[in-house]
Amino acid sequence: MTFHSFPKFKKQVDAPEQLSERDQRDVAEKRANFDRDFPKHPERYGFCTFDEFRRNKAKWRANPEQQLVSVEQAGSLFKGQIRKIKHELEGYPCDSLEAVQAQARSMGFRDQDLVYYPVPHNHLAGKFDILVRWFHKSTVRKRQEW
Repeated sequence: MTFHSFPKFKKQVDAPEQLSERDQRDVAEKRANFDRDFPKHPERYGFCTFDEFRRNKAKWRANPEQQLVSVEQAGSLFKGQIRKIKHELEGYPCDSLEAVQAQARSMGFRDQDLVYYPVPHNHLAGKFDILVRWFHKSTVRKRQEW
């Protein structure tokens, strides 16, 4: 999708009443086909059937430590631009990713309940430090509702 086609896409999503009758019928037909086809053939849409899930549950479940691994890999992915990665859990500074995990467990948090926000700072000559702020999902929800 190019940038120039984005406004057309936005128009179709945001204002379906502005579509022509033919386009509205096409959209309705695609939705009806999907509603009929998805329960019978979920693998066509990237999902597993119940039998596949029952045979190999680990393949279809998310690994709770996956986000920790992704943060660790970011340091090697952008090795030339990142000087240092610092971590902070609920406002408490931590030396490493392992310290974040240990501190989170001591606070009673599970790995899958953590959310992180990387914040770049101290830009110097094309290189910068990253502060990764870790929060519990409930803390994020409270801040959004506040």
